[in-house]
Amino acid sequence: EIAMVEKRMTMVIHAMIGAMVKFCHEMTPFLWGLLPRIIHAYRTYALDHVSNIVSALGQYICYCPKGLSEKPDYIKLILSMVEFTFFPQGQGSEEQIMPSELDMLIPAQYAAKVVQMLLIHLKGKLDPIMSAIIQLIFKKLARVLTLKGEIERRNEEDKEFYIENANGVKIVLLETISLALHYNPVLFLTVCSQMKKTSQLFTLWMESMKDLCSQEESLGISTLGLTSIALLSPNQIPPEMKGQGLLKLLSANVQQLIELKKMEDSKDDKGEETDSEEETQEFEDVDATKDAISEKDMEEIRGLAQKIRDVIHDDMQGARNDAYLEEMFEPLYRLDKFQFFAQVMSRFPQINPEAYQAWSSAMSPQQRQVVQQLINLGMSRVAKKDESKER
Repeated sequence: EIAMVEKRMTMVIHAMIGAMVKFCHEMTPFLWGLLPRIIHAYRTYALDHVSNIVSALGQYICYCPKGLSEKPDYIKLILSMVEFTFFPQGQGSEEQIMPSELDMLIPAQYAAKVVQMLLIHLKGKLDPIMSAIIQLIFKKLARVLTLKGEIERRNEEDKEFYIENANGVKIVLLETISLALHYNPVLFLTVCSQMKKTSQLFTLWMESMKDLCSQEESLGISTLGLTSIALLSPNQIPPEMKGQGLLKLLSANVQQLIELKKMEDSKDDKGEETDSEEETQEFEDVDATKDAISEKDMEEIRGLAQKIRDVIHDDMQGARNDAYLEEMFEPLYRLDKFQFFAQVMSRFPQINPEAYQAWSSAMSPQQRQVVQQLINLGMSRVAKKDESKER
């Protein structure tokens, strides 16, 4: 019971810190001083509160990006928390038993999300440490890929659990790599080339396309990264990517965008069907009870029923995905992937005319038509966005 109380208190404290950072009008030295304590708590006794820790850190990253960018030591401290989660070391302490690396696969997904927040909210402010960030992500990705042998030695029940978690880490790390590529494609590929990881990375990226296409969020992030490649001038493209390598990546990105549009359309269709079903059921309920209940009472009942549905829906969403993290990724969600593609493609012929011509020549008339349709879709959304701003 004491342990449960302590756990709940830890959760409450980190939630309070996050709320103070989010809603305060001005960051104080006291609030900044809490950040190192959050990291210390995580490393010493709060490993099993990783979601609460990430939520608290996310408030600093999302709501105080300017202040954080002026405190490079704090950014490094946050990254030390990520590294500690990726590669747990030591025997732990009386307060905390150090779990195995396999048992840290789920926390590793949260840690990668912290890096994603940094890339989103501190765009242009991480250049001095981007090399260290990329190397850390690559190191963890390589480690996850080699964990297969350890997982195979587990019993069947554990095996399925750990394989699923390892695959989850791989996808989140590929998302993070994609955001790093979108953050600064030249810097990212320069580091990759120095590490001699470029070919290996994009091979893995293409092999993982099926997994990336299983989730709309992952697929959207992947398109941002691959679209950003078209912003590179000829002398900025690593030798191992030139020629057919670049054309394959551009074509793979088109396939991703096609799948993303299908997901959008499917989601819209399901939303319409759900609305229609709910409306039909509501009308049936009203018809069955209209003689027994007054219209005023029915309005109250409908309102209560809707609130219950909303609560259930929110709970289900939270169970599938950490909904509380969504606000921290809002800038990413607001960035329309088709608009970005259209805007980049409008610049591609001027940035790299030779690659653009080679890509156009390699496509069939039907493929060129599909690319043009995607560009038109993006430009129409840009126009609608501009119209709404004018209003």
